[in-house]
Amino acid sequence: MNMTIKLTERFGIYHFDTQIEFFYPPRIERLRQSTKVAIPTGKKAQAKAAAEALEVARERIGELKRRDKHGVQTQMMLYAGMDLYLSEYSGVSLRQWTDHSTIAKRLKGEYAKHPALPNMLISKLTTGHITSLVAARRRAGLAISTINKELWFLSGALKWVKKHKAVDVPDIEWAEYVGKPFQKKRWATPDQLRDIYSHITMPIQQDIFILLVTTGARLGEILSMRWDQVSHNERTVLLERTKTEDNQETLLSLTDAAWQIIERRYRSRTTAYVFQHRQRDYPCPASYPKQIAEGIQAAGLNDDVMLVRKKGKFTVHSLRDSFASLLLQSGDHTLAEIQELLGHSSPVMTQKYAHHIPNVVAQRAAQTINTSY
Repeated sequence: MNMTIKLTERFGIYHFDTQIEFFYPPRIERLRQSTKVAIPTGKKAQAKAAAEALEVARERIGELKRRDKHGVQTQMMLYAGMDLYLSEYSGVSLRQWTDHSTIAKRLKGEYAKHPALPNMLISKLTTGHITSLVAARRRAGLAISTINKELWFLSGALKWVKKHKAVDVPDIEWAEYVGKPFQKKRWATPDQLRDIYSHITMPIQQDIFILLVTTGARLGEILSMRWDQVSHNERTVLLERTKTEDNQETLLSLTDAAWQIIERRYRSRTTAYVFQHRQRDYPCPASYPKQIAEGIQAAGLNDDVMLVRKKGKFTVHSLRDSFASLLLQSGDHTLAEIQELLGHSSPVMTQKYAHHIPNVVAQRAAQTINTSY
């Protein structure tokens, strides 16, 4: 690349403007700086000062190129830094790596409806980029907890490349962007659940929907369920909890509707997965059930703007919240029992459903009083 240095006059000082080609990583940057050489009066003096200013500019450019060549100040592109963090560190378990891989893809814009962070030099990342990212994620309806995970992954990746690769990283106050998750979750009534189901036409997604609603399992736990987890004699499934560090398992008894699905799919099984990917001829779990998400929208569960703003969007994960909420509202199950069914490692995680209990208690108290007088 031919380098052209343009001298300009500003406030009586020579400034230079040029394009510099760097190689680590490959990029072209525009450089505009003051030479600190004053512009004198007289043509001869000005010519001499201009030559001096050009020499200052060449020295500055040469130093930057030497630093770039020898890695004195390491520069790295954002996507390369995330990939490096993902491949060399990014947690110690397969579950953590899978979560981080999904986050990295979303940050790079590989998922529809989720804008990417620009692939720029890490040193050029600003608080404005992070503010725009968080705002875009909230407009897209992502849960606060999901947005927080993106911020934790991004900050962790930048901290890691700074420590282990000597990369120039900007100073960002990440705590300012971490949001407080919704304390009360969205849930649906039985009629609303039937309405969602009526909009799902693909048989495999109908089956997934029924298992989600009747077991309270996470979507990932249903999609990755294998036949060796199913007990045909006892009509149970041993769920492998995907979000516990100690590989916790939960034995669930299936409803009649759920068991009919298991028996039917067992007769036509082709791989080890209960829900085999329709377009793969090798063992591979089914992909994300888009029709369920579309059914939620068609049923109008996110039409109330104020409700969405207060408690967040109703999503596929909200089917799990509906399972827990409906059980609690029946008055026949305690929080401890719900914790066991959901596979929560701590009762604090189940406490978010406790707001359903007072209504049930009040109703039962009123019934007791009515029978006493």
